[in-house]
Amino acid sequence: MERQSEKKPHPEDVAQVCRNGHLVLSSLQRFPQFRKSFCEDCGAHTIDQCQACGWPIAGLGPNSWMGGGPFKPPNYCGECGSPFPWTETALAAAKQYTDDLEQLSPEEKDALKSTFADLTSDTARTPLAASRFKKFTNKIGPAASSILQKIIETVLTEAAKKSIGL
Repeated sequence: MERQSEKKPHPEDVAQVCRNGHLVLSSLQRFPQFRKSFCEDCGAHTIDQCQACGWPIAGLGPNSWMGGGPFKPPNYCGECGSPFPWTETALAAAKQYTDDLEQLSPEEKDALKSTFADLTSDTARTPLAASRFKKFTNKIGPAASSILQKIIETVLTEAAKKSIGL
């Protein structure tokens, strides 16, 4: 029996990204000679497909010039919706850092941690999550806030970044 994803056309081009989210190559199909097994920025293994379902990570195809802005690897697989390793890592690190914040009660820590997933995908909950995130980062102070923002910034959506003021 043929899998459903095998019937769908694959992305125009495939990106190669390290497990920490550094873009290695945005057009793997057009430039396969530049494929790398490891990231030059951090040494992590590179991937070019979803680890859950095997769907290729969409890269820059010949018509990508219409998209505008620098290419950013997606946070989630376009086929199965699973988070990519860099998204999982950033969310886990943000949650661990939140657990270490002495300025927040356990209930506030839980509320802050619940905002992270909504900040990585554009949904109706994203503005609410951004508002709550700002409220908590104001409470923890500028130094701790800066560290938390740095941890999660790489996987925030553009809408979340604008709402938070990044």
